[in-house]
Amino acid sequence: MDEDNPPQSRLNLTTRRTSNVWKDFDEKEDGVHCKKCDQVFAMRSSTTTTLKYHLQKAYQHTKERQQEKTFEKKKADELVARFISRNCLSLRIVDDPDFVALLPYLRSEYTPPSRKILTNDHFPSL
Repeated sequence: MDEDNPPQSRLNLTTRRTSNVWKDFDEKEDGVHCKKCDQVFAMRSSTTTTLKYHLQKAYQHTKERQQEKTFEKKKADELVARFISRNCLSLRIVDDPDFVALLPYLRSEYTPPSRKILTNDHFPSL
C-alpha cells in the first residue's frame, strides 16, 4: 500500500450520507455492520435496500412497542369502574387479594382505585 495514497472507503461518503438508514449502520473493513445487532452486510454498491429491509424485519417489534399508547391511570381506573359496573360486581372486588395481585402484574406501577374513589369519581359518570 502506498503511504501517500490512503486506502479509500469502499463506498462514496457523500452518497452514504444521503440515506437515513446509515444512522443505524457503521462501515468497517469487512462490510457494513448493524449498530443494533452487529450483523455484517457486504456492500458492493451504495444502494441501501438490503439495509432498510433488515431494519424493517428485525426491528419491527421495537417500532410497534414505541408506538403503543402511553399508560394513563385515570383511563385505567375508568376501565375498572366500567368492568365492575357492566358485570354487576360488588365494589369489594377492588379489595380482593386476587384482583389486587392481578392488576399490578399486568402493569407494575398500577394500583386499582379504592371503593371510595370508584363511588365518588367514576360511577356517577357511567
